[in-house]
Amino acid sequence: MYNSLISSNIKLSEWVENVQHPDLDKEPQTLNFLERIIYLSHRITLFGKKYSPYSLMFNVGLLSVLGTVWFLSVKFHLDINIFAGINYILIFHYPGYPLYLWVKSRLFNIQGRSYIQDCIFFLIPGYTFCCWLMGQSVLVSLDLLGILLPLIAGIVRVGCFLSGCCHGKFSAKFGVLYTPSYLLPEHRDTKLAAAFYTGYPVFPIQLVEASFNLTLFVILLVRLLLTEEFTGQTLSLYFLVYCIYRFFADFYRESSIRPKIGKFSEAQCISMVLILVCTLTLQGEQILELLKF
Repeated sequence: MYNSLISSNIKLSEWVENVQHPDLDKEPQTLNFLERIIYLSHRITLFGKKYSPYSLMFNVGLLSVLGTVWFLSVKFHLDINIFAGINYILIFHYPGYPLYLWVKSRLFNIQGRSYIQDCIFFLIPGYTFCCWLMGQSVLVSLDLLGILLPLIAGIVRVGCFLSGCCHGKFSAKFGVLYTPSYLLPEHRDTKLAAAFYTGYPVFPIQLVEASFNLTLFVILLVRLLLTEEFTGQTLSLYFLVYCIYRFFADFYRESSIRPKIGKFSEAQCISMVLILVCTLTLQGEQILELLKF
C-alpha cells in the first residue's frame, strides 16, 4: 500500500487516511540536516500550544519591518509615524487580507496566498492608501516599501520551507522529505497546505528565494544609505529584479493549484508584465526624451 501511494500524487486527505504517520514524540534518526530543522520547528510551543512555523516566521518578519522603519526614520530624520504602520497591520491588513483572499477564491477560484499577485492587488494599494491617509510622502513610502518587501518576503519564505509549501521539484541529492505529520492541520497552517503530498524528496527552493530576497534587501538598503535619496524608484527596481528571478525560478518549482497559461505559471505571466512595467517606469524619463525627437 505504501509503495503504491508513493508512486502517485494522491490528495493530502487520502495520504493521511491511508498512511500511519510517524510518532512526533520520538525524533526520527534518519533525517538530514534540513529535515531535522523542519522537525524541530514543528515542536515549538507558545503558552502550551503548538506554534505554526509559518506564523512564527511571519511575525518575525513583521517585527523586522517595524524595526527597519524605525532605524531609517531615525537615520534620515524622516517624518514617519511608526504607529501608522502598526495601525495598517492591525486594522487594515489582518481584517482586510483574509477578506481579500475570500473574495479572490470566490471570484477567481484561486486558493491560498500568492506573493506577487497579492502585492499588486492588495498590499501596495492598501499601503499607498494608508500612507496618503496619514499624510506620508509618496516617494519616501514607495522607497521604504521597496526595501521592506524583500526583507519580509525573505523571512516568510523560511516559514514556507518549514511548513512545506512552495517547494521545488524532485531532488534525490538535495531534497527534503515532508512527512505527512507535518502537513496535518494541528502542525501547520492548513491554508498553506500543498494540493498534493509528493511522497518524495523535493528541492528546498524556498531557501533559495529567501536568500535572494534577503540579499536584495541588503543591496537596496545599502544603496539608500549611500545615496540618501528618496526617488520612489526602489519599489520598481525591486520588482524588476525579483520578477526576473521568479520567472526562471518557477520552472524549478512544483506546480501549484493555481492556474497556468500554457507552460507558464500564473506568477510567471504576471512577472513578464511587471518586468515590462518596471522597465518603463525606471526608464521613463529617457524614453520621453527619445520621443521628443
